[in-house]
Amino acid sequence: MIRRLSLFAGACALLFFSVPAFGQAGSGSGMDQKLIKMTDDLAAVFAGNDAATLDKVLTDDFVKTAASVNRAQPKSQFVGGLKSGRQKYLDYQLSNEKAQSYETSGVVTANADFNVINGTNPPAENHEVITAIWVQQQGTWRCAAWISWKNLPANPPATAPAPSN
Repeated sequence: MIRRLSLFAGACALLFFSVPAFGQAGSGSGMDQKLIKMTDDLAAVFAGNDAATLDKVLTDDFVKTAASVNRAQPKSQFVGGLKSGRQKYLDYQLSNEKAQSYETSGVVTANADFNVINGTNPPAENHEVITAIWVQQQGTWRCAAWISWKNLPANPPATAPAPSN
């Protein structure tokens, strides 16, 4: 029994000292800054409606989950919408970016403010929070997912009290 406990304790110690801590970054703040720059550059590509660059920068299995239109789009739909003019970004600005890098991947979160035209609708002003997921494929950084959700105001307006009878 003591032998089993000793083996178990030894195995736990080996794991503890040989495995990086959960959530520990792989490449440090220099890589974090590179991820933020790539995400800012990708937002500029959105604003430029540059489908050719998106074809190169997005992974083949890229998915854009957009809160503004409540749908998930594979790369072909998203880039196709820009190519056809069904969707057109008028501007796209990111702020408060934060990054977490790993050996061959990274995650960037940011506030996003943009104006977009979808179909024949008038331009829509959007304020969202995004998460961009980056991966290395054959030594090149590519975006695998762009996920957004509505950015709620920090101080939502107070609701009017219910009328009393």
